[in-house]
Amino acid sequence: MANTGTTTSCAVSVKISPDKMQAMLSLQTGNGDSPTPDGVAAALEYAGVFLNDAVRARIDQFVKLAAGGKLPAEPFVVAQARPAAQLANESVEWDPALAPKVLKWGDPKEPSYAPFSATVPVSAGTVVGKVVLSGSAEAGVDVLGNALPLPTETGRIEVGGSLKREEKTPFTVTATAAGLLVLAGMNLEVDEAFNVEGDVTASSKKIASPFDVNIEGVVENRAVIRGGKSVVVGGMVEAADLRAAEHVFVRGGIVGRGAGMVNAGGDVIAKFCQEAELHAGGDVKVSKGLVNCTVFADGELLAERGSLVGGHVCVGGDITVESLGNDANAATRIVMGITPSVLLEIIRIEEDVERKVAAIAEMRKLLQPFAEAGPQTSERHNQARDYLKTADEAEVRIKAARKRLEKLVAQLKTAETPAIHAAERIHAGVTIVFGSRVVKVNKPLKGPVLVDRRKIDNVTEIAAVNPKTGMAQALVSRRVPEEEFLAAIRPGARTEV
Repeated sequence: MANTGTTTSCAVSVKISPDKMQAMLSLQTGNGDSPTPDGVAAALEYAGVFLNDAVRARIDQFVKLAAGGKLPAEPFVVAQARPAAQLANESVEWDPALAPKVLKWGDPKEPSYAPFSATVPVSAGTVVGKVVLSGSAEAGVDVLGNALPLPTETGRIEVGGSLKREEKTPFTVTATAAGLLVLAGMNLEVDEAFNVEGDVTASSKKIASPFDVNIEGVVENRAVIRGGKSVVVGGMVEAADLRAAEHVFVRGGIVGRGAGMVNAGGDVIAKFCQEAELHAGGDVKVSKGLVNCTVFADGELLAERGSLVGGHVCVGGDITVESLGNDANAATRIVMGITPSVLLEIIRIEEDVERKVAAIAEMRKLLQPFAEAGPQTSERHNQARDYLKTADEAEVRIKAARKRLEKLVAQLKTAETPAIHAAERIHAGVTIVFGSRVVKVNKPLKGPVLVDRRKIDNVTEIAAVNPKTGMAQALVSRRVPEEEFLAAIRPGARTEV
């Protein structure tokens, strides 16, 4: 039987941890003998420690340190257990008939923002494939040479609704209903979805579904798509009108050519974006970057390995990019410290009020002469009076809309303090609006650099901070007067320092 706990022999004391995962040595006080490799080995054997090449090498090291008086104060770890190797996770081995249709999401060379790794449309009865274990497990050994048991839990694929998993090895999985099969981490499930094989073109009928919408191909110019849940696109999105109540996932890029719009109640995730208009109630996440885009996102903008060049970007959270702007000093405008969805509502109401005011003015100009002239009982006179009454009612609604605008403007600015994180550089030509202050970057800021609002010498400034050193530099900025604020944060604004 092994002697666990603490054992003293010759010049050394051996202590074994309660879990038998470590054996430690210390010099025995009051003993003038110097430890020798054989003596230490004998002490370890007496304590029951299993001696292997690694332990014998540590014994030699201990003896040398002891001879030179260089042993650390804490006990010297002479033996370390080898834990049991974790069992390999289960993985999906796609059925050969289905494999060619499976879309793989994510690239090892790029950040993968999509919450799933594979999608494929299936029908009821489709054999998805087999759930298999790859690799092999290996038992561990404690410091006494005893085998450590294999872990009983494995990384098991969780099979969700509309799928049947046979309880035999290897496990065969079959779809029991039609929909979009999604593999997200260790979860495999079928979501109810409207599926489109191939592309959606301008000549295609408008697609509207209360469920997920899955487009296997490209969404072309002037196509119209409405998803009651999420919209998943296997190819690119061109200048289309695409809206989803939840998220929009685009495996390719979004190339808007200055027209069309992608609107999501949640996140918008794509490989790249160019001349696109994006609205997101959540985050915008782009693997390769954005060029000349108009973005409104209540959450964050993430392009950790991409650039944000040109355009107008309004976000409620942080911006994380590799670089901001470009060497050509492209005009790039960033608006932070407000709620973008509130700004969009303000713009919509202002444009609606402007149209109605112009229409009412034109109506009064045309009808007023008829209302004032002619017999009071003439049909034209009465019609003119009725139309003018309608104009009066419209003006009452305009007053209510203006009151609504006042409330929205009061709600626009947030107490949050978002930041810009640029790994490589913020180029000249970038304009940043932080709440009521605006700054124009005239000289490049070398990364890594963080830009946020903070107090410097008891004054709130827009500052460029080196995250490695913590050094902060106040950037030249000016306060935007309240009467100019809305104009400064709208797309197309030209307010500078």
